[in-house]
Amino acid sequence: MTTELELAVARSIVSALSTRQRTVSWLAEEAGIPLTRLTELLDGKGGFTVADLGDLAAALDVAVTDLVPRDVTEEER
Repeated sequence: MTTELELAVARSIVSALSTRQRTVSWLAEEAGIPLTRLTELLDGKGGFTVADLGDLAAALDVAVTDLVPRDVTEEER
């Protein structure tokens, strides 16, 4: 089951890709995550691991906390 937080993280990643004019294929390669797994994660069909978030943030050159919307994290507490 995908949580609201995981869906919000997926939306943040897609937004970061759009801002940088990059593709999901590019991100998968840069982050070292298989394209099929990343596509599933972004489609809400799985959960991000801490390692996934670190790899994705590094590839996008952002902090992990930038991928987690503050309003969602406060609701989940």
